[in-house]
Amino acid sequence: MSLRGTILVAVLALPLLHLLGDRGLNAPTESRYTEIAREMLVTGDWVVPRIKGVPHFAKPPLTYWCMAASIGVFGFNEWAVRLPSTVAAFLVLLLVYFLGADMGGRRVGVLAALGLGSCLEFFILSRVATTDMIHTCLVATACTAFWFWWRSVAREKRASGWCVLFWLALGLGVLNKGPVPVMVVLGAILPFGLGLKRRRSLTGLGWWWGIPLCALVSLPWYWGIIRLKPELLDHFLGQEVLGRAMSGLGRAQPWFYFVCVMPLALLPWTPFIVWAVIRIRDFRESHQRSVTCFLLWWFLVPFVVFSAASSKLWTYILPIMAPVVLVGARHVARWASSVNRWRVLTVIWLGTHLLLGLGLHLVHQRELLLGNNASFAALVAGLPREDLVGVPIPTSMNPVSEPPRHSDGGTAVVTYGFRFVAAGFYLLEARAEYIPHFGGSTLFEIEGDRELDRPGTLEDLGDVLARRKVVWIITRLRHLERLQEELKTPYRILRQAGANGNEVVVAAFGRS
Repeated sequence: MSLRGTILVAVLALPLLHLLGDRGLNAPTESRYTEIAREMLVTGDWVVPRIKGVPHFAKPPLTYWCMAASIGVFGFNEWAVRLPSTVAAFLVLLLVYFLGADMGGRRVGVLAALGLGSCLEFFILSRVATTDMIHTCLVATACTAFWFWWRSVAREKRASGWCVLFWLALGLGVLNKGPVPVMVVLGAILPFGLGLKRRRSLTGLGWWWGIPLCALVSLPWYWGIIRLKPELLDHFLGQEVLGRAMSGLGRAQPWFYFVCVMPLALLPWTPFIVWAVIRIRDFRESHQRSVTCFLLWWFLVPFVVFSAASSKLWTYILPIMAPVVLVGARHVARWASSVNRWRVLTVIWLGTHLLLGLGLHLVHQRELLLGNNASFAALVAGLPREDLVGVPIPTSMNPVSEPPRHSDGGTAVVTYGFRFVAAGFYLLEARAEYIPHFGGSTLFEIEGDRELDRPGTLEDLGDVLARRKVVWIITRLRHLERLQEELKTPYRILRQAGANGNEVVVAAFGRS
């Protein structure tokens, strides 16, 4: 593991930082994850993920922990929220570099890191606050640890450190994404190990102590949560695993969905990779055959399983992009034997990042017109926030569903008619309060929690206004006339953002 290689990958990863903190949080995923991380940080409860004080168990907590820790260190800003994904992306590129260097030489490692870092899907998800990049990093860590363990065993060297890293990565993966990382990793290593002559060496991976180590890392959180809320066992196993696999739960797509998505995800390197796959039989010698088999199993088994499952999102294939790029890098390295061909690849890499940077800028400008969470930073810029109060976040496991009651004093702030989930992050920051929502629908997937998250009605909003001198309402511009008519209270617009019917406003309702 060379310092030179680490520095090189760091340079290749620099474009991932472009505009990382200049864009507002996107709805709905980034804003939801951010509010959960914020509430985890300000309440001090790192066990139960909550949003608006209601337990939210759609995902295990590892990503929330990383985001909350980053916010705690770097403050309440978009850069801190997205940093864990970007750091995970850098680690993936580093792992891919070292894998490529071992599989085909330093040139292959450079090409693999250069290519993966500029692939369209990887670049996008490296700068988005979701579970996907951390999930990919842990899968890549486990597969890399297995590969170097396998190589060490072949050379009759000690490899216990790689075994420990393998099982720790799997345990953390389960704590981040449930059983999916286990399926991806075991889908790669088992057919690879059993298909070669040294299949007996798989027993040396330390299954007898590795599985308990993996369980020790991941299962205490699940066990503790299920003890507090027994119905979650059915939710985790039934809805999140079997339900998504069999019914799709709103994400159903045809079996060929990923066949169409993969070429787009790999742009602009798709032609090089297709050419490499066509010529994959060129690697016939023993070591290269082992490399090819490992990379193919790493890709094929998860790809087939993801395609067979009903639930599909374009982000699911992110953990299996690394082996595809590595296959391509090994072939392109042979082609790029001259300086001029390296220049062609460098121009493609630079041109790709220039286009991606321009695309980010255009998307950012478009988001500001849509009046969604991404425009929230512009919406609240310059507004006084010291006097604002939200609703105290309940810390009980089962908060009572009732009209929200704001903290004493100050100006109450609410949202109406659409969800600005990131409102608490921007306006309340380190206060253990949330901004209640009136009108619209619930955020929650578990039936019982839908009742706990009952959005307030206009009548409830009128009760809030009756108890307060002034209430700030964050809403769409088109809702203001109805609100004034129903609440019978004048208002003044404090700030407005968006355009073309998507305007969002902060309006002060009251008679002061």
